[in-house]
Amino acid sequence: MYARFPKIGAERLSYEMSVTEDRDCVVRRNIVGWFDSIEHNRWLSGHMQALIEEAEGAIVATGFAHLDADGKPDPTRSIDLAVTGRMAYVFSLGALMGLPGTRRYADHAVKALTNYFTDPVNGGMWFAIKPEPDADGRGVPWDEDARVKSQYHTVYALLGVAAATVANRPWSPRAAQPHARGAEGAVGRRLRPRVG
Repeated sequence: MYARFPKIGAERLSYEMSVTEDRDCVVRRNIVGWFDSIEHNRWLSGHMQALIEEAEGAIVATGFAHLDADGKPDPTRSIDLAVTGRMAYVFSLGALMGLPGTRRYADHAVKALTNYFTDPVNGGMWFAIKPEPDADGRGVPWDEDARVKSQYHTVYALLGVAAATVANRPWSPRAAQPHARGAEGAVGRRLRPRVG
């Protein structure tokens, strides 16, 4: 039999209670585990800071690039929707942690998701674009294959925008609209009940 007592203030109280064969009650205080330890929090913070430091080098005009072996944007690869969505997520977490400089990177990622990856003609989001926008300031698909929409990539964009919202980053509600438009165009019209 186990009994757990609630947290009181900043101290975490956790006790294990057992009954012996002689009906004696034994209470032992549980030792704080790895996940609750200060060392674990420092380890997580160190890895987060290293991740953010590495990711800062991936910024390009239309989002975040894949990095080459030297840690610089790889010009032979497209700007990926999933990578930019992940960076929105990571930098938004950094903003929540209060890490300096992460807010502007989170804002850049959300701006890229909103302005460059959206398909202005068919709705939805392209999963791969070029590192520079066109003359009108819109993203350009990497190639004809990149005009295809990908649910896998779009989920990362949604995750990034959700994290930016939690981090209270300024973003336009338009960031979520392309997803809704894409779903409405593909499936929504068939599922919506007819009125009149």
